Amino acid sequence: MIDMFDKNFMGMNNFLWWFGIVENRNDPLEAGRCQIRCFGWHNEDINQVPTADLPWAQPILPIGAAIVKAPAEGTMVFGFFADGLEGRFPIIMGVVPSIPDEARQPNDGFADPYTDAEKAANPFFPRRLISSKVTANAAGPQIVNDVPKRNPANLNEPTISRLNRPDRVESATGASLGSRTPSIAGTTIDFQRKNRVVNIKSAEGYSWKESFPSFNPNYPYNNATETESGHAFELDDTPEYERVQLSHRTGSTLEFLPSGSVKLKAFGNKQDITMGDNRQYTAGDRHETVQGNMFLRVNGKLVIECDGFDLVSSDDINIKGKNVKITAGNGLDLFAQGETKVYGAAKLDLRSEARLAVYGGGGTDIGSGCLTSISGTPNPIAAAVRTAIKEVTGVEPDTPIPTPLNSGVKILGPNFWIGTLLTTMNSAVTNILPTVSFDPPAGQTADISSKWRRRVPKLAKTQSANRFEPTDGMGFLEQERVKTLNAEQDNALKIPETINQDLLKNTQIVVDDPTASLNLSFDQSS
Repeated sequence: MIDMFDKNFMGMNNFLWWFGIVENRNDPLEAGRCQIRCFGWHNEDINQVPTADLPWAQPILPIGAAIVKAPAEGTMVFGFFADGLEGRFPIIMGVVPSIPDEARQPNDGFADPYTDAEKAANPFFPRRLISSKVTANAAGPQIVNDVPKRNPANLNEPTISRLNRPDRVESATGASLGSRTPSIAGTTIDFQRKNRVVNIKSAEGYSWKESFPSFNPNYPYNNATETESGHAFELDDTPEYERVQLSHRTGSTLEFLPSGSVKLKAFGNKQDITMGDNRQYTAGDRHETVQGNMFLRVNGKLVIECDGFDLVSSDDINIKGKNVKITAGNGLDLFAQGETKVYGAAKLDLRSEARLAVYGGGGTDIGSGCLTSISGTPNPIAAAVRTAIKEVTGVEPDTPIPTPLNSGVKILGPNFWIGTLLTTMNSAVTNILPTVSFDPPAGQTADISSKWRRRVPKLAKTQSANRFEPTDGMGFLEQERVKTLNAEQDNALKIPETINQDLLKNTQIVVDDPTASLNLSFDQSS
């Protein structure tokens, strides 16, 4: 049973509280304890009461807290002695903010016992930054550390963070114009202001810049926690400037702006890893600018669906795949300011369901290292030329090689030059055309000239023997061609003198149409 007359036990003795200064926080038990020199209980002469002889004070944590941050050397704290008058078991209840007006010497008690030189030589003391910036062609931020200073580092100002109490600039009407930079010097906000990225070029041709930090708190509404090296966490309730920011001492930031917008900035490299699905939605436009190269690797299938697609490059564009298909729902235009090449290591097919036009403004060359074939619908002029060749040379042309179309014109042979051959064909037709008659099959026209309109101008039936007359609708070039043909007739050109016998022996000109009926007669005497 408790003896009510014996009050000399914990909880029944006098509650003895104290104020003191932390002189050592390097707890060998790593439990957050500190060695504190208490006013009135300990002498300020460290020679009489060395720091190592001060009792270890136990901190009190809020309910649910699992992390304790021991106050730095030189910090004023408040507490009580759990053992009463014995004074050997101090308990820390809290930190007392203050405005120090003088710096005590390290060998004096009730002060930070380390000198600036000792802190600078000890790599374990936290360091703030003098500067933090990114330079061109540099890997990561270029930071310059400050030398650790004795606590308190700034005299004649509160020991709470400068982020809680910036010097605000106001207009004549009382509107806030922002915070003065000197009042937040050395903080992460200071570095964010100095290292904004500007003149960022977009693909649309205009430039944009990083938004200015929305920091503009009014005391006491910014609940800011700042560490010794400069990391900060802010919950700002300042009217019209409500914001949340988590920032690294270099300026890397995650900020929720007053408008609800989110800003994320990595001052160095950034990694984004998602072990599951990643879905992104943008209600407006999305702009991305990469200063260097961009590499995209998709191990599965890449699908891009859009209403319009523009791919612009000031350098080469290479597209490589196992099979590359380009399908256009309407038209397909391929244009190059310089030389255009289409190359196939195997077979190359160029096909059109309608008309296929090949045009060369400076000339057209068709060549082959082996077989060269030009095929089309049955052409009566080609059949006439084939018959003429047989009549003139006495040589029966070889049977044509069957084609998938089983119709059309084939021009086959070694050393094939289409220009020479067409000249020969035109010369032959010039001498035989006036006496050609054609009995076409069902569904075909008997207008011989229209079947060869690219090589021989439109011709009417002869008004006199061996003469051509122009028809209505002829263009200037066609009329000139008629004049040329008549001039050749006047010069009495002969088929044997026009046709190259070696070329005819090695060349086939065939109309492969078993249903066509062609009757040919001519007067060789001309």
